[in-house]
Amino acid sequence: MEKQIMKCIDTGSEYCPCYLSETGSCLTCSRLQGKDVCDCDWTGVCVYNEFILNGGKKSAPRKETKCRIISKTAVLEDYIIFEVEVDKGFVIKCLRPGSYVFMRNAQAEHFYDVPLSLLAADYDKGSISVGVRIISAKTISLADSFESVIVRGPYRNGIIGLDPKMRGSRILIAAKGAGTASAVYGYNLLRENNHIDLLLNNGILEKKLLPKYISEDAERGSGNILIRDMQADEERDKISLMIKNVGYDNIIVLGSNEFIEDFKNITEGSGVGADKNINISVEEKDTGEPEEESFHEKCRIAFSNNNVSCCGEGICGACAHINKDGQRILSCKCANRELLG
Repeated sequence: MEKQIMKCIDTGSEYCPCYLSETGSCLTCSRLQGKDVCDCDWTGVCVYNEFILNGGKKSAPRKETKCRIISKTAVLEDYIIFEVEVDKGFVIKCLRPGSYVFMRNAQAEHFYDVPLSLLAADYDKGSISVGVRIISAKTISLADSFESVIVRGPYRNGIIGLDPKMRGSRILIAAKGAGTASAVYGYNLLRENNHIDLLLNNGILEKKLLPKYISEDAERGSGNILIRDMQADEERDKISLMIKNVGYDNIIVLGSNEFIEDFKNITEGSGVGADKNINISVEEKDTGEPEEESFHEKCRIAFSNNNVSCCGEGICGACAHINKDGQRILSCKCANRELLG
């Protein structure tokens, strides 16, 4: 069986090498895994060299920061949006689709950290916004915050299989419920360099978030904003036909696991296979002669990382996912769509 080399979402960043380098658990570096030779496929700054130059220790980890609450808005009875003040350097680090932070009530212990996808980041204002669905103890505690909160991050693996450097691509972002925040954020970041359609479910939350967080500039971007009842058979047929006609290079599905599976059924109806995530070149086809790719063979599918996230650093193991080959994958770190699918 061909060896699958794991790619870490943090490799080459300021947080690399991380905590896992000190326990022989690095996803990328074979030397830090205890092997005698280097057989990684990382082409950036050598992780092992950085570890040695750092005295055999990890780089400075993400720090907790006490942040002032700028505004707190109850969008629904069980959904609150916090806008909090952060430094502009932190905002820059957040400018990547799929970014998220851990946040808790400033009076609470670290056990109350809640992972939250970013809804907006404003460099000029020096702020980030997140949406909080009030469910249980952690979010109830966070909802009781009025003056300040504790923020740690940013983390980057909120969307599995995403290429954040997409340019000139045809992209469809489909979202429902809590996935709407990450969808709107990704739409605003990717729209300038791509043709991007934003497809949202016809729900109360989606309609509440859209007017405020999709700016006028965004609406002038290349693409469309569509609100559809994705449970209606007629609308599902229209969506399937749209996917087939447009021929998207990337489809990003954000929401619950149930929604992701349901949307895969819609994409399969258009000819996009649920397991098609890697671009296939004409040279890879065993046909004897080069032929033009059909769109569904080159379509890359990304989706919400809905695995449990507790520490965000791969230490606690709460995010561990056992894939179909029996491999134990740390989903808060691993960036391989094919290993987590």
